[in-house]
Amino acid sequence: MLSVHKLQVELRGQAVLRGINANFCPGVLSVLIGPNGAGKTTLLRSLAGLATAPLAQVCMSGQSLAGFSRRERARLISWCPELLLYSEGFRVDEVVQLGRFPLHGGRPGDKDWQVIAEVLAALSLTQKRSALLTELSSGELRKVMIARALAQEAPVLLFDEPCANLDIGASLQVMSVLQTLARQGRTVVTSMHDLFLARKFGEKIFVLADGAVLVEGTSEEVFAEAVLAKVFGVKDRSFFPS
Repeated sequence: MLSVHKLQVELRGQAVLRGINANFCPGVLSVLIGPNGAGKTTLLRSLAGLATAPLAQVCMSGQSLAGFSRRERARLISWCPELLLYSEGFRVDEVVQLGRFPLHGGRPGDKDWQVIAEVLAALSLTQKRSALLTELSSGELRKVMIARALAQEAPVLLFDEPCANLDIGASLQVMSVLQTLARQGRTVVTSMHDLFLARKFGEKIFVLADGAVLVEGTSEEVFAEAVLAKVFGVKDRSFFPS
């Protein structure tokens, strides 16, 4: 289980996360929702050990992340950011192979290439494996970055807006893959703005606002008109999943 206790994060003197307590369990697809600037990305980065939060406030199976080396954390936690950063000249399979680096240390073997082939197939990228990143659409590039995270085969998977730039078919495909991994026992945490996808796939949903968890629970508990209207400032019920 991945957990945070009284997690506080400040950026440039401003409180971004305010004493968050949360548990993210294996076998559960957890979804973070909330308005822009609510703290979703910072919480995910903190869970990955990348934010300015003290690592002692984040625990993996009861042990502080401070007790793990960077390589150990890379084997335990896979992180897929929303921002698409890449270098020109790389092929799709070369980028996905980078997700295996914590496991093979720079010497990929047959097992590594097998895993890469499997994740590419799961995301319908097999035909693009030799393509350069510069030849891809933004949606295809998003799926390559997701594939790299999946290739890591970490027990904890963290995704920031994995469905950004994706059409509805690709979004459903990606979320189905994440749902399957959660049901296989992985800890999967993702942020998203699409409330329909959040309700369809989220087994535990955390509603963030102003750096704090306002509500957490099942979709039935969270997707109440009063809660969403308060968080997003929208009163028209047609905007919310029914």
